[in-house]
Formats: sequence, C-alpha cells, structure tokens
Amino acid sequence: MLANPQRLGPFLTACRALEPYQQQATDRAKQFLLQKLEVPGWSLVTRSPGKFIEPAALSPIVNKLGADRVLAEYGHLSFAKYEKLCAEAGLTLDAAAIKQGAGTTYLRSAPELK
Repeated sequence: MLANPQRLGPFLTACRALEPYQQQATDRAKQFLLQKLEVPGWSLVTRSPGKFIEPAALSPIVNKLGADRVLAEYGHLSFAKYEKLCAEAGLTLDAAAIKQGAGTTYLRSAPELK
C-alpha cells in the first residue's frame, strides 16, 4: 500500500476518520497506566520539566557582562517581538537584522470533488 500512490491516498483519508478518537484513546491509556494496569505495547514516560530563567533575573548579569554578551546566549528573537520592541523604542526596523529560517513541507488533503 505504501508503495502505491493510488492506494495511499484513500488509506490516508480512511486514517483521518480515526483522528478524533486518537486523543481519547491516548488519554484513556494514560489513565489505565497510571492505575498500574497494562496497556500492551505502551508505557508511560515522564519527562522532567525544563528549567528556565525569568528575564528580570538577567539584569545583574547584563550589568556585569553587557547586553551584547547576554543577548548572544539568549538566542533568536521572533520577528513579532523585534517589531514590537522597535515600535516601543521609536526605532525603524533594521532590514539587515531580519533573518528567515527554512520553510517546512507538510501534507494537506485536496478537497473532495463532487
């Protein structure tokens, strides 16, 4: 089936019919597993929450090392946030500062013909 594009399309459409039930099934499986009931082929994985630093805590570091050094570690700023900050500061956007990442490719079903 996966090797045949003519059969793959209808298969993907059929899979879509199950999507509304996927979250319900996932939630129910979690409930069973939390109750120590076996769900064959599945197990719970708990990830530790990520640690982060509130921006206000950076002030002493910025004062000591300078804004350029701290901002280099902080990473990319979204275009929307950059645009907002420029507007608040009364500055014009620097076109050279705006970078664009790679696009993504995803699958979208074609509308059904009637």
